[in-house]
Amino acid sequence: MIVRRKRQEEKRIGRLRLGGILLGTADAERLRAWYVAAFAPVETPSGSPDFGGFEMLVDGRGEASLAARQGDRQ
Repeated sequence: MIVRRKRQEEKRIGRLRLGGILLGTADAERLRAWYVAAFAPVETPSGSPDFGGFEMLVDGRGEASLAARQGDRQ
């Protein structure tokens, strides 16, 4: 009963579909190259990888550290 009601609500208001994501990293070229090699996306005219209608932007961020700050996350 609850599942049916939820499906009816989804049909009425629709589902949220994300069109992209922004990733911040200290090594933007390396991260972008990894995703391109792993998933072979189509490249958009702006140069962003497109994973079937989902674009990924990778930004070099100075505040992003190359090493984890917590010792247990290394």
